[in-house]
Amino acid sequence: MIGREFFDTVYDRRGSDSVKYNSGPAASDKDIIPMWVADMDFKSPPAVEEALVCAAKKGIYGYENAGDRFDLKIRKWYKDRMGWDMPEGRIFRTPGVMYAAAAAIRALTEKGEHVMIFQPVYYPFLNVIRDNGRVPVISELRRDGISYVIDFDDAEKKIRENDVRLLLFCSPHNPVGRVWKRQELERLVSLCSNEGVRIISDEIHSDFILEGSHIPLASLSDEADSITVTCVSPTKTFNIPGLNVAGMVSGDRGISSLIKKELAAASFWNINIFAEAASEAAYEKGTEWLDALLDYLKGNVRILEEYFPQDGEFPHIRQEGTYLSWIDMRALGLKTPAGKILEESSVWLHEGSVFGQGGEGYVRMNIACPESVLREALERIQNALARV
Repeated sequence: MIGREFFDTVYDRRGSDSVKYNSGPAASDKDIIPMWVADMDFKSPPAVEEALVCAAKKGIYGYENAGDRFDLKIRKWYKDRMGWDMPEGRIFRTPGVMYAAAAAIRALTEKGEHVMIFQPVYYPFLNVIRDNGRVPVISELRRDGISYVIDFDDAEKKIRENDVRLLLFCSPHNPVGRVWKRQELERLVSLCSNEGVRIISDEIHSDFILEGSHIPLASLSDEADSITVTCVSPTKTFNIPGLNVAGMVSGDRGISSLIKKELAAASFWNINIFAEAASEAAYEKGTEWLDALLDYLKGNVRILEEYFPQDGEFPHIRQEGTYLSWIDMRALGLKTPAGKILEESSVWLHEGSVFGQGGEGYVRMNIACPESVLREALERIQNALARV
């Protein structure tokens, strides 16, 4: 039985190679509380640790072929939790979701073609488009009270004006915390299908649902399945991002063929043996841990709202999914509020402007940490804001 005490435990990660704790300002200042990168401060499920220890004890780490065990586990997970029956034989393993997105961009577009994103969004989206010689087209999400919506009129206009061929989509959305509703997803599929736009759907946060339910885009309909490449991974869910494993899923034979060709061109053929062992253990034995984690995160959201109420001066945007909170700090009148907060409180948040259009004046805060750490950080921030 996994209780709150499992997630209440504070671990000292300083002095390790942790990017979260030993890079940037945190590398030289031990008083800093880092709450920027999407890396949880909780131990992974016990079954994951056991699987890794067992794999390490083999002592010989040669080439291995686990067959389709990874595929079977991930298909069962999504079927049981989200009702999505992934197409058999169409799961392509990759070292990570952004690797998968890059491969899909190269497979489905040519250099110089246009790829759309909805900003503010996870900032590597913009980079992966540009780095692969494609042209980004930005449609800004529209703030609607304490939440965000897709501006479909703007998206349709820009798709037509720029002959957009591909949409890189985030579901649930990082950083604004939206869990897209069925009618929104159906409208998006209809728009893209009518305009000849394929979709890469990054669903790495699909297990972090705090309100509503996650609907895998490809599961909506045959039409959706025929134009969508879904990127999934156990790394965020079970806090194993350092193991580098993800999957790409496509129900369309033509798209699958293009992806297979692109992965072959990159000489990639399998994930490493430790990632395989950890993923299988997580999907098979991680349900109780995840359910307890979600309860804990919901409690952390309630704590956050005590300090940043949605009707307050610095409103916390309604958080339906992910463990990354989006807070409106525009009342400070600063372009870089996270920098000022770091200076005044030694709490390191992510600057909203790095997420693109619509992000300036906001901060992103990782609340996947013990309650005691969260409360200390929030007290520091509140005191700092009183002085600014």
